[in-house]
Amino acid sequence: LIAIAVGIPLALVTSRFLMESLVQELLNVMPDSYSVPFSLIAIQAAVGLLLPLLAGLAPVIKGTRVTTQKALSEAGMEASGYGQGWVEKLLDLAQRIASIRRPLLLALRNTLRHKGRLVQTLVVLVIGTALFVSVLSVRASVDATV
Repeated sequence: LIAIAVGIPLALVTSRFLMESLVQELLNVMPDSYSVPFSLIAIQAAVGLLLPLLAGLAPVIKGTRVTTQKALSEAGMEASGYGQGWVEKLLDLAQRIASIRRPLLLALRNTLRHKGRLVQTLVVLVIGTALFVSVLSVRASVDATV
């Protein structure tokens, strides 16, 4: 609720600023009105309320299927399949040969423990970087053209 209470007014202020600075100056278009339809604000509020609930639904359902004993025991970690892949074996070999320090090894193993989470994080970082570079490229192109 706090995110919606902060996000929607900031979005309205930002959109007005973008209309005044970019659209009017770059495209030489004067908007008739700066008013935002109530349906758009309602959609933003609905997405802000429902999307986090839907995103958290799958982990909650998955977590309710695990017993407390299994979650607290080490059998749960062994069942995850950690230590059986080639990357983990490569880390073990690197530790023996290059004498990697223990904190670094623990950090690498913890990173590789949940490969799905690692892949999701990397995908988000790559997409964010690509969007950032494309926005800078478009901005440079608009500045050079206008």
